[in-house]
Amino acid sequence: MGITYQQKRQILAFMSDRAHWENVFNMDFFMDERRKWQSSGKKNGITVHTSPDKSSFLIVDENEGGGAITLSRAEDRQLRISDESERIMFLSQEGQNLEIKIEGAGTDVSDMASEKEIGLDEKDARVVVVPELAAYVRFYEDGSKRVFLDDASRKITFDPPLNERSRTLQEGRYFHVVEFDLDSAENWGLSPVSALIGTKLIVSKDLSIEPDIRTFNDLDPQKAQEYLAYLLRDEWDETYSGPWQWRPKKEKQVGDISHLHKHWVDTTEYEGHFVGLPKQFYVRKTAKGFALATSLDNREAIWSQTAILNQTIDGAAKPVQLVRPNLSPRTLLHVLNHGETIEDHRGREWKCAVVETDNTATIANEARTLSRENFGLTACHFSAVNYDRNTCFLAMDAQAHERLTLAYDATVEVLHRFTSGASARRANWENVS
Repeated sequence: MGITYQQKRQILAFMSDRAHWENVFNMDFFMDERRKWQSSGKKNGITVHTSPDKSSFLIVDENEGGGAITLSRAEDRQLRISDESERIMFLSQEGQNLEIKIEGAGTDVSDMASEKEIGLDEKDARVVVVPELAAYVRFYEDGSKRVFLDDASRKITFDPPLNERSRTLQEGRYFHVVEFDLDSAENWGLSPVSALIGTKLIVSKDLSIEPDIRTFNDLDPQKAQEYLAYLLRDEWDETYSGPWQWRPKKEKQVGDISHLHKHWVDTTEYEGHFVGLPKQFYVRKTAKGFALATSLDNREAIWSQTAILNQTIDGAAKPVQLVRPNLSPRTLLHVLNHGETIEDHRGREWKCAVVETDNTATIANEARTLSRENFGLTACHFSAVNYDRNTCFLAMDAQAHERLTLAYDATVEVLHRFTSGASARRANWENVS
């Protein structure tokens, strides 16, 4: 199920193309006063938002294929009904006269045959009652809606949403989206599951957007077999003092089995099917594949790192072969100091070095850990990606590298003076003695 280095590079190259990204921030949504209305809480996946004067209601179905309906009663008693696609219907009634005005295609008005049409008695019916307006709203799995008006004995039908983006409420808090279609994944030789899991791992682990995301690789056959044998092996309570024939067995529970999975360092070594729910981005299914959404800072970090990677692959930095695992902070700064200066997509300078040696997957992983734990750098200022077998690149924001190098040199100088002074004082004491 794992991905290859070539497939990793293809996914990274896809995300480096700014044409594949979209900003879905909806200002109208955030300026919408309905977001401040009191909410009834979700029931059967449906939430009702009520205006302070209880004259308007926003009803949102968050189930699969759901939509939204807004009902408002104006001061002139005119009833306004609209859906998430901004199809609007106005109804005015004086005595027996009912005047109907429709804006937008995809709506229909007909007589309500009976109360059974509403479906209140049906199990799991997605129906909301609005007693203030003598109305019932029912949502259907295909996204269509029906509004039943008791006073007017009318049934109003709204077709499914005009398009996927026409939602009254916007998903999540991340507005920068890159969409992957399954045709591209197939061209890369990836199944839908491999493309989805591979992308989540590359963004979270390789690009350090969320390095602590939970994962579980396939079980190691030998470890699993040994643990199973342990669970099946009878062990007796050694503290029992009665007849040995009656001694009780020790109870064994499976418990945590994270120690049984195969060890992995690089994304290409991952063969599992579980990657935890991320907090710094989210992935959702689309009609053609899946989309990954994240924040502006994370998108910029992805663009910066992939821009540097593209240039290193094209030969912008000469490889070095001096690095071995068990990196120290000083070694990392030293390697970058002798690397090349490369500009990212915003013209920001990075110190970059390409490493060609054994175990570069381990080196890249160690470098990412050092950048976080020793230098306090995020994905916006440091990158370490193992993009080929025994080949990785290390990159640090040039200004951050300069500050860290000066700070490290100053610390070494202070320690040197301290130890030199201590040695001198010890020698003087010995001479006096």
